[in-house]
Amino acid sequence: MRSLTPEGVADAVANRGGMFAGYELWSEHLAVLDWMRFKHAAVEQHISAIYGGIKEYHPELSVGVSSRMPALAPITGHNLRRTRNYSDFQLPKLYWWPGGVAGLRGTAMNWVETLAEWNPGLGVEAASEWFSAAFDIPIPKSYSVPGWGSEAPDGWFESTVDDQVRKMIAAVGDLDDFVPWVGLEHFGSTWITPSELRRMLGVMKRHGVRRYSYFVYNSLTPDYWNVIREFSRG
Repeated sequence: MRSLTPEGVADAVANRGGMFAGYELWSEHLAVLDWMRFKHAAVEQHISAIYGGIKEYHPELSVGVSSRMPALAPITGHNLRRTRNYSDFQLPKLYWWPGGVAGLRGTAMNWVETLAEWNPGLGVEAASEWFSAAFDIPIPKSYSVPGWGSEAPDGWFESTVDDQVRKMIAAVGDLDDFVPWVGLEHFGSTWITPSELRRMLGVMKRHGVRRYSYFVYNSLTPDYWNVIREFSRG
């Protein structure tokens, strides 16, 4: 990642897609493959052991497992499809805020800025294209990663957000087992705006999501509560 060039990024985006492209890339860096295998084995062994222990003593309890959204889950050692084997429901994190901790926009901006810093001449736009290809997440040109500190346009929800919600549901396998976290901010991040929250919940509704777990550290003002009420029953 310290030897990326604009030409190399353009080649990767245009010509190195498909199921085996990642293996072709990472087989040139076997230590990375070993590191990824270790992370996935460690996470799965740890969580499955906890799940088995709870079920042994309290089989009546339902156990949920949380993870990052599909674009980022693999690098944290989570495989949402395999998690079905040791969970009763899943809570992937729909954390979209810029800055702070754990939000996808902030995480992507950190990656892009770091890649541009490591590779003089690459530029943030090319680094944004590399991030989109490497993490298999569509990013509209009208709202590329360098601009993710500003409020998102509709096209971003129709492409990027829709893609991650769809992949979450497919990985979990059943809407009854899908209870994503929805949050507004985290440790000093920029807040998701009420308009962004409304459009995000709209994407979830279109995909048939029936419930979610709301997450917030601070008090909610009426403009957020009103959006939540729009998408609530009763």
